[in-house]
Amino acid sequence: MVEQGIGVGRRVVAVHQGWCPMSGKRTSPITRDEALRLLGEDTERTCLQCWLDTDLGVL
Repeated sequence: MVEQGIGVGRRVVAVHQGWCPMSGKRTSPITRDEALRLLGEDTERTCLQCWLDTDLGVL
């Protein structure tokens, strides 16, 4: 899942696993490939609660 910020442009603020309790209200589903692309651009986007990057094999 991708969590977007508020305001113009709604930049991506975090990438979560679907079950993550830390995902906010502004989330939408994304594909595995999209999650890998977003994490490849900025590893700081990964959620520190659900550790999506570890499950995807990024780290």
